Amino acid sequence: MTAPVSLAAALVAILALVFGLTGADSPPVAGVSPPCSFSVAPQGFRVTLCLTAPADHAILPGPATVHARVAVAGAAPEVDGVTYSLDGSYLLYDEQSPYTFTLHTYLFPPGPHILSARVSFSGGYDSPPLELPVTFADTPAPPPPPPFTPTAGTAPAPGAPLVVAAGGDGASGMTREQQVAGLIDSWRPNLFLYLGDVYDNGSSEEMLNFYGEHGSFFSRFRPITNPTVGNHEYALSSTAAPYVDYWGGIPHYYSYDIGAWHFVSLDDTAEYGQGAVTSPQYRWLADDLARNTAPCTLVYYHRPFFTVDADPPATEYNAYWQLFAANHVTLALSGHAHNYQRWQPLGADGSVNPAGVTELVAGTTGQWLSPFISTDPRMAAGFDNHSTNPGALKLQLSDDHATYQFQDVSGQVRDHGDVTCRGGS
Repeated sequence: MTAPVSLAAALVAILALVFGLTGADSPPVAGVSPPCSFSVAPQGFRVTLCLTAPADHAILPGPATVHARVAVAGAAPEVDGVTYSLDGSYLLYDEQSPYTFTLHTYLFPPGPHILSARVSFSGGYDSPPLELPVTFADTPAPPPPPPFTPTAGTAPAPGAPLVVAAGGDGASGMTREQQVAGLIDSWRPNLFLYLGDVYDNGSSEEMLNFYGEHGSFFSRFRPITNPTVGNHEYALSSTAAPYVDYWGGIPHYYSYDIGAWHFVSLDDTAEYGQGAVTSPQYRWLADDLARNTAPCTLVYYHRPFFTVDADPPATEYNAYWQLFAANHVTLALSGHAHNYQRWQPLGADGSVNPAGVTELVAGTTGQWLSPFISTDPRMAAGFDNHSTNPGALKLQLSDDHATYQFQDVSGQVRDHGDVTCRGGS
């Protein structure tokens, strides 16, 4: 027996056909559940966008699932993602189907709101926004995270090296991020260094949904994580406030010691703008490295000092590299470039120097890899194939040296080696 078709569903189908034939855009249709909009791109393909959750005019007593469904008819470019907004202000950009996230209503005042969604295509077409009236109940917020202090992670077994996982540019909610999180979990690391960028704009909802909460995505490593901030975290806030709040008031730069290793996290984003030798961060770093007596030092930040990626290096922070070299930094880690790069040891002036600093670039933990746009004889290893599996750095830190591996989610070790420590200041 053929299942009966509801009047609302029939109306949606008829309107989709009509608007597809006429080339008009339609607003959401009153009384139709779920609410849908229909549009035709200049290229001729037809788009149906529906908000299947929450319900139209729903009263939301607390965090609620939001879900959009996208249907395309005709020859269309790839869907880039769905942008969600609340009362016209950006919430979150979801890059991969199913276009679902958790709306944390306690972040917003109780009362009526307009939730909206629009779908973007790689050819540049954005659908008209589909709006959905909802009401937020007065929901108490959960307790804030504890004030940030750098974690020492977990202790390795006696005589075993400290296992450190590192990588950036992955927190986007995509399957690739989940795969990398699983890979890192299989290493049972003692410490995780997230090298910055929560996609797409580092909003509060993206921090909670895409970096994660309650053990999802990279949040499963929160008790052993000491992160650094990326430029995407500044997209909506000149102070990277959602990132700072998520991590319990984390400072832009800090240092800590674990065993024979001194760790330094820095903010080298253009938005922070502290590349000058007179800046507070530079002065702090100079003092920190001068007082450091650890035999081994690892510095990490978001933007690489050396790169063959389309995004330029952090040249306005070059004076920092000179400090690294002068103070015998062992390893320097960065993300930002969505590929893997290992540079030969480089001295203060950027020339190859066996006694210099080794920079490893690993913006590979979830975003699609981006191609190199140039070559440089100082780069010792690298890969940038768009189809390459994502992955992360696995470091094993001993009292006088470090071994490194770049491993992808298939388990393949793409690069490996070791670096000897040269003592503190």
